[in-house]
Amino acid sequence: MQNFKKISENIYYLQEIKEKDYPNMGYIKGDKFSIMIDGGASHKQVDIFKKAVKEKGFSYPKVSVITHWHWDHTYGMSSLLTNTIVHSKTQEKLEEMSKWSWTLEDMNKRLQSGEDIEFAHENILKEFDDLSDIKILKGDIVFNDKLSIDLGNLEVEIFHTEAPHSDDSVLIFIPNEKVLFLGDCVSKDYYNNMSHDKDKIKLLIENIKDIDFKIGILGHNKPIEKDDLMKILYSFVN
Repeated sequence: MQNFKKISENIYYLQEIKEKDYPNMGYIKGDKFSIMIDGGASHKQVDIFKKAVKEKGFSYPKVSVITHWHWDHTYGMSSLLTNTIVHSKTQEKLEEMSKWSWTLEDMNKRLQSGEDIEFAHENILKEFDDLSDIKILKGDIVFNDKLSIDLGNLEVEIFHTEAPHSDDSVLIFIPNEKVLFLGDCVSKDYYNNMSHDKDKIKLLIENIKDIDFKIGILGHNKPIEKDDLMKILYSFVN
C-alpha cells in the first residue's frame, strides 16, 4: 500500500489524508509485539491501517498509544481491537465524550456551547454517514508523567508534555531508531481561538531539545528532521 510509509525497518506510518482530516498513524514493529500510534478518526481509517499492516505481513499491534483526545485521533478507538494507553487528561476528555449523545441537534448544541468547534463538527458529519456509529471508548492504561515499554528489540518511551495544541499532548520516542512521534503538539489550539501560546511552545522546546532524535513524525505533516523542527519552534517564540 503506497500510503504506508517506511521510516526504518521497524518504524512505519499510515499517511494522513488532508481532505478527511485523517492524521498519520504510526506502527512500531517489535519482536515481542508491535505498537500503533493513535486511534484514527473512525473505523474507516482504522480499516485502511489494518489492510496496510496485513499487506506487509506484519503482526497487528497489541497496544495503541493515543497522542491526545481530539476526534481525529480517538474516534476510531472502538475499532482498534488493542489495549490503549492514554494520558490522564486524555482519559478525562474521553470519559466526557463517551456520555455525549450523537444526534444533529445535540451536536449543534455542543457547537453553540463551545464544547465542540466548527472544524471538528463539519469533519465528523462528513466522516460518519450514520451518527449512531460513533462510539467513544476510554483508554485501558492511564498514565500521568511517563512510562516505557519493552518490545524486545526496541524500547519505547512515552511521556506527557506541555504543548500549545492540547494540554494532554503525549510524545512517543524510540531511542534505537532516533524517531519521535509528536502528534499535533506543535500546532495551534483549535479549541482556544487558534491560540499559539508562546509559554507552552517554550516548555515544549525544553522538553524535546535534548532528546536524541533525528526524525519527528507529526500528526498532519510529512516527517521532519530535528534541526528543521527546532528552527520552526524557535521561530514561534523569537
